Amino acid sequence: MKYHEFLAVTRDRGEYDSQAEAERVARVVLGALGSRLTRDEAEDFGSQLPEPLADAPLSESLQATRWNVNEFLQHVSTQLPM
Repeated sequence: MKYHEFLAVTRDRGEYDSQAEAERVARVVLGALGSRLTRDEAEDFGSQLPEPLADAPLSESLQATRWNVNEFLQHVSTQLPM
Protein backbone atom coordinates (compact mmCIF):
# COMPACT_ATOMS: atom_id res chain seq x y z
CA MET A 1 0.00 0.00 0.00
CA LYS A 2 1.31 3.43 -0.87
CA TYR A 3 1.67 6.23 1.69
CA HIS A 4 -1.26 8.31 0.42
CA GLU A 5 -3.49 5.20 0.34
CA PHE A 6 -2.48 4.29 3.90
CA LEU A 7 -3.36 7.77 5.15
CA ALA A 8 -6.61 7.85 3.14
CA VAL A 9 -7.73 4.59 4.78
CA THR A 10 -6.64 5.85 8.21
CA ARG A 11 -8.48 9.14 7.69
CA ASP A 12 -11.62 7.42 6.44
CA ARG A 13 -11.81 4.74 9.12
CA GLY A 14 -10.86 7.12 11.90
CA GLU A 15 -13.13 9.86 10.57
CA TYR A 16 -10.35 12.43 10.94
CA ASP A 17 -10.80 15.95 9.58
CA SER A 18 -7.47 16.18 7.79
CA GLN A 19 -4.64 14.21 6.28
CA ALA A 20 -2.30 15.77 8.87
CA GLU A 21 -4.44 14.48 11.74
CA ALA A 22 -4.55 11.00 10.19
CA GLU A 23 -0.75 11.00 9.89
CA ARG A 24 -0.31 12.15 13.50
CA VAL A 25 -2.60 9.39 14.76
CA ALA A 26 -0.91 6.79 12.55
CA ARG A 27 2.53 7.77 13.87
CA VAL A 28 1.39 7.61 17.51
CA VAL A 29 -0.32 4.23 17.11
CA LEU A 30 2.55 2.75 15.07
CA GLY A 31 5.01 4.04 17.68
CA ALA A 32 2.99 2.45 20.47
CA LEU A 33 2.80 -0.84 18.57
CA GLY A 34 6.55 -0.64 17.95
CA SER A 35 7.18 -0.19 21.66
CA ARG A 36 5.81 -3.69 22.21
CA LEU A 37 8.48 -5.10 19.91
CA THR A 38 12.21 -5.60 20.14
CA ARG A 39 14.31 -3.19 18.06
CA ASP A 40 14.81 -5.83 15.34
CA GLU A 41 11.09 -6.64 15.23
CA ALA A 42 10.23 -2.93 15.06
CA GLU A 43 12.67 -2.46 12.17
CA ASP A 44 11.10 -5.40 10.34
CA PHE A 45 7.61 -4.02 10.99
CA GLY A 46 8.67 -0.58 9.77
CA SER A 47 10.13 -2.03 6.59
CA GLN A 48 6.64 -3.20 5.65
CA LEU A 49 5.12 0.28 5.96
CA PRO A 50 5.08 3.07 3.36
CA GLU A 51 8.41 4.95 3.48
CA PRO A 52 7.40 8.12 5.33
CA LEU A 53 5.99 5.95 8.14
CA ALA A 54 8.75 3.31 8.20
CA ASP A 55 10.46 4.94 11.18
CA ALA A 56 7.28 5.32 13.27
CA PRO A 57 7.53 1.89 14.99
CA LEU A 58 11.09 2.75 16.02
CA SER A 59 10.16 5.91 17.91
CA GLU A 60 9.53 4.08 21.19
CA SER A 61 11.19 0.68 20.70
CA LEU A 62 14.22 0.99 22.96
CA GLN A 63 12.98 -2.10 24.75
CA ALA A 64 9.84 -4.17 24.38
CA THR A 65 7.02 -3.02 26.66
CA ARG A 66 4.19 -5.35 27.59
CA TRP A 67 0.76 -3.78 27.97
CA ASN A 68 -2.70 -5.21 28.20
CA VAL A 69 -5.35 -3.71 25.93
CA ASN A 70 -6.44 -1.06 28.43
CA GLU A 71 -2.84 0.01 29.11
CA PHE A 72 -2.17 0.25 25.38
CA LEU A 73 -5.26 2.41 24.81
CA GLN A 74 -4.34 4.60 27.78
CA HIS A 75 -0.83 5.10 26.40
CA VAL A 76 -2.14 6.05 22.95
CA SER A 77 -4.77 8.39 24.41
CA THR A 78 -2.13 10.29 26.39
CA GLN A 79 -0.18 10.85 23.16
CA LEU A 80 -3.26 12.19 21.34
CA PRO A 81 -4.82 14.94 23.42
CA MET A 82 -8.20 15.78 21.97
